[in-house]
Amino acid sequence: MTSKEAIRELVKDQLLPAYWKQRREIDFLDCWYRWSPEKVKVHARATGEHKTLRDMGETPWLWLTVKTTAQGLFAETVTGRDEASTGRFVDVFRRNRWAQRQPMVHREGIAYGQSFVQVLPGDPVSQWTAKSPRRMLASWRDEANDEYPESTIEVVQSGDHFLYTVMDEGQIYRLSSEGQDGISYIDDEVHGTGVTPVVRYVNFMDSDGRVVGEVEPYINVARRLNKTEYDRMLIQHFNSWKVRTATGLEGDAPTDEESAQQKMELAQSDILMGGDGVSYGTLDETNLSPILSAREADIEILSALTQTPPNITGRMVNIGAEALAFANAMYARKLTDLQRSYGESNSQVLRLSAWQSGNELDAEDWELATKWADFETQSMSQAVDALGKSAQMLDVPKELLWDRIPTVTAQEAESWRKHAAKNPSASNRIATALEKSRGADITGE
Repeated sequence: MTSKEAIRELVKDQLLPAYWKQRREIDFLDCWYRWSPEKVKVHARATGEHKTLRDMGETPWLWLTVKTTAQGLFAETVTGRDEASTGRFVDVFRRNRWAQRQPMVHREGIAYGQSFVQVLPGDPVSQWTAKSPRRMLASWRDEANDEYPESTIEVVQSGDHFLYTVMDEGQIYRLSSEGQDGISYIDDEVHGTGVTPVVRYVNFMDSDGRVVGEVEPYINVARRLNKTEYDRMLIQHFNSWKVRTATGLEGDAPTDEESAQQKMELAQSDILMGGDGVSYGTLDETNLSPILSAREADIEILSALTQTPPNITGRMVNIGAEALAFANAMYARKLTDLQRSYGESNSQVLRLSAWQSGNELDAEDWELATKWADFETQSMSQAVDALGKSAQMLDVPKELLWDRIPTVTAQEAESWRKHAAKNPSASNRIATALEKSRGADITGE
């Protein structure tokens, strides 16, 4: 057990400085991820009208890329080494309402590069809690290769009051402070897991342990898009119509009042008339085509860099079926990478939950896998035709293909399989009768 003073020093000298550094970096990304990016710089004489147009032009492009990616990731269920272990894992999965909570973990991991799930012993199953890197810092000996962190700190702020929760491989420590100084020890408790019970979900990580999300690399593209949008708003607001001109209307020496009256009459007249020396003309509106082309080019760059299909970013003009299929294939590869990463994290959370419940056999189940929902856009007839051919030509058991039918969930497919087992078809009953007549022992299967 670590002493109270040692924990206070660890928090004050190591964990909190590292946390606040991470928090500043994450808050900067969070502004771009959500809808309050840094403002486009305007000239010193900009009016309130200019600033309103600038704010109207801000578009949450990076929110779109993160949300679109996260929407392609949904863990429907999990499977273990056998039916019994699968049932236990699914029970933990559902009791923790993972269908509701996983989008939070996925979105934050995609946006910031990483997110966390805290796993604590509970009754009847371990309790999972999603943790944002805006609130939690994980400290590692080897960031790239360690399965669990050395320690973690979670910071919760309420006004000027801060609550700190520190965890290591054996205990949970709670501390507090008014402001960021004068840390006081509150209490501690044993969780007894043997490792720091926090699992990391990573978007992308290199061998140095550096993580990166879907916001940081593309901030400059989003900056350009906001600047282009501001320029478009200025043109649209101030220079998008023809200006009529008239010269030689002043006469010899009109008064200011007479000049103003003439301008008012011109502004309100459909037909302009004047005497000798009066000429009329127009000043053309500013052409929006170049600025719109620049906007489309920036959107294409963002779409290519983030592997987001052009039909999602709004570019559906002159895109052939093959080009769109290729763009969707790149998006599918991106999702596959994330499914591998997040699937491993799901398995780690479930094995840790099994360990906390005392089930060492399930804690060592390395066949544990995540079943991801299939969001591929295809018609029901296309899917059924492809699955039917798989069953007929490749001898794939048709019961195992049911949950691959679009809109059919894993739970529905499993209920179908149970119903089929209890109510065998006529052909199955005939086959069973023939086996029995030949003396085959099918009762032990």
